[in-house]
Amino acid sequence: MRSIVLLLILAFTASVYAQQVKGYVYNDENNNRTLDSGEEKLDNILVSNGREIVKTADNGYYELNVNDGDVVFIIKPTGYKTYIDELNLPRFYYIYKPEGSPELKFGGIKPTGKLAGYVNFPLYETSEEENFKFLALGDPQPADNNELDYIRDDIVAELAGTNASFSIALGDIAYDDLSLYPRYNKIMSKLGHTIYNVPGNHDMDYDAVDDKGALDTFKEIYGPAYYSFNYGKMHFVVLDDVEYHGVEEKGKYHGLFGDTQLNWLKHDLELVPEHFRVVLTMHIPVWHYRTSKFTVDDTHKLLEIIKSKENLLLLSGHLHTNENIWLTEKEGWTGEKPLHSMVCGAICGSWWHGPRDDRNIPVADQRDGAPNGYMIFEADGSDYSYSFKAARFDEDFQIRISAPKGTLDADLTKGTEIAINVFNADVNWKVEAYLDDTKLTIEQKLEKDPHFKALVANNPDTWTTWIRAIKTGHIWFGKISEKLEPGVHTIKAVAEDAFGKKYSSTRLIEVK
Repeated sequence: MRSIVLLLILAFTASVYAQQVKGYVYNDENNNRTLDSGEEKLDNILVSNGREIVKTADNGYYELNVNDGDVVFIIKPTGYKTYIDELNLPRFYYIYKPEGSPELKFGGIKPTGKLAGYVNFPLYETSEEENFKFLALGDPQPADNNELDYIRDDIVAELAGTNASFSIALGDIAYDDLSLYPRYNKIMSKLGHTIYNVPGNHDMDYDAVDDKGALDTFKEIYGPAYYSFNYGKMHFVVLDDVEYHGVEEKGKYHGLFGDTQLNWLKHDLELVPEHFRVVLTMHIPVWHYRTSKFTVDDTHKLLEIIKSKENLLLLSGHLHTNENIWLTEKEGWTGEKPLHSMVCGAICGSWWHGPRDDRNIPVADQRDGAPNGYMIFEADGSDYSYSFKAARFDEDFQIRISAPKGTLDADLTKGTEIAINVFNADVNWKVEAYLDDTKLTIEQKLEKDPHFKALVANNPDTWTTWIRAIKTGHIWFGKISEKLEPGVHTIKAVAEDAFGKKYSSTRLIEVK
């Protein structure tokens, strides 16, 4: 009898919070976010509850079932923009959580109340070029207001007024302290364009009972944990691949997309024009080349869903390194073309550690020896090119000759190691090195960067104990084959990227 009563209670609770949301998608001609008489109602616009996706009818009407905690959102079509608020955050969604979140340290979702009336979504006609620029920002991850200062002065100051169409921040928007979101948003708004945000493992409410409520504060500020939008001839998908273990294992997580999200993704991709490129953005990369393992448990399910798509790109953060991996059958990818999976570095670099520059900002070089920075993508229809931008440096700073440096003893020069770190190189780059006028034999290796090792060793008080050099694949090594004569000698490195652009770096060494 007790079990029957319990089932009735659960059924009643579900019926209270399982509702139907309905409304219109319309062209908000007077920009007042209200559906006014005479404004065009838009058909064939996709609306989703995170499970199903429906198209608006000829009169712009849609309806969907919603459960407690669902976020209903529109999938922005090419040629339109959603409402963008004063902080340059996109507002394209409605959260349904009648009683709000349970008590959480950072607030969670405020009570939305029961549905009353229509939930309408405005869109705004706009001109979208097929050639455009966007930024991928890995791991802002400020732990306090001092680190927000660094983001402001090291990253946003040089990007303010950029001609990029939008940015995507690839998770760890904060570093556990979600109360920093409001000030972070104010600073980032100075980029002057729309900013999309991906959830990361440090964006969770650690006092949430389980994963279901772990992103409530994130959702309150930024909207759904996963969604998609079109721009030009590209379809961008924001994914949540962090599964929280719950308050009993505070802070612990593993990589997982989950069947609900993957089923939604399958449906979403079925509606994407074949000639569009699909850009999947997530926090945890699906593949870790240093361990040669999948880093998200159900990556194989994701790869099965996307393998029929001809044009793909995967973007992630999390590792605080620069990595360009081309997945093939060897790694479990069975699509027709190699799959480009990029770890886009971190704008906080090595968590804002290291000696300080003349602005009193930590140098924050990443553990792979690359500077902190961000990725710039240029779309050409469904094709793309990309480059790494090191914060505080010129855009041509793509190479560091990590060793040798300074003054060498002539009797010890033979066999001296030469190390060249090409910050964002992959298998498509060509790298050469010269000692004076002689071409050197160099080899790409999976090895640690001597520059970063020395930076830590020479400034021990500026690094926490767990930040140390890690092996990277974008570094080349060679050796000086003969004893050098006393005097000043030149080491030059030249690199050409996959798009034919060349970079160089020169270092002088003195032999005594």
